[in-house]
Amino acid sequence: MLEFRRDLTARAKSNRKNMNKCEAKLWYLILSKMKLLGYKFTRQKPLLTYIVDFYCHKLKLIIEVDGKSHDE
Repeated sequence: MLEFRRDLTARAKSNRKNMNKCEAKLWYLILSKMKLLGYKFTRQKPLLTYIVDFYCHKLKLIIEVDGKSHDE
């Protein structure tokens, strides 16, 4: 079983401040408006041993824009 890495929480918080152009476009044009439909997305979400770009708990959906784990 994979163990959650607590150090990723601080790293994810730092990552949220520095969106790349692709992430910003996706966030502001699409995902932030999904709230109106009842779907909340979290940016730079720590999941087990990775940090993913976007995550929706309700949909169990992960969106990874650049293919990196943000732990490199």
